[in-house]
Amino acid sequence: MDLQRAGAALKEIRQMTGRTQREIAEIMGVTDGAVGQWESGDTELRPSQLEQIASIYRLDLDALLFRMGYRVSEAAKERWVNWVLDRFGSESVPSVNRPRPWPDNPRVKRA
Repeated sequence: MDLQRAGAALKEIRQMTGRTQREIAEIMGVTDGAVGQWESGDTELRPSQLEQIASIYRLDLDALLFRMGYRVSEAAKERWVNWVLDRFGSESVPSVNRPRPWPDNPRVKRA
């Protein structure tokens, strides 16, 4: 597991949802420094913490793991795309954060 990639994904999701490290820390009962260490890839989250983060963002755990770089099913990839589209729409998400358009996902606009 590439901890830097996983951390960057956590930071991206937090920023996409308008949360601060302090808010996430308070919800999870940790310090904002711990959240910063996860996001920088300095430390790895425990499985229970991954479940809690997925719950905070109302995101399927497999979709979160996909975004963090873990190997997951195609269905988990679809759930990530749908989570982004449900919250931000295809036009409001910056292109760097825009999901890769899988051929079988009818919700992703094609050029």
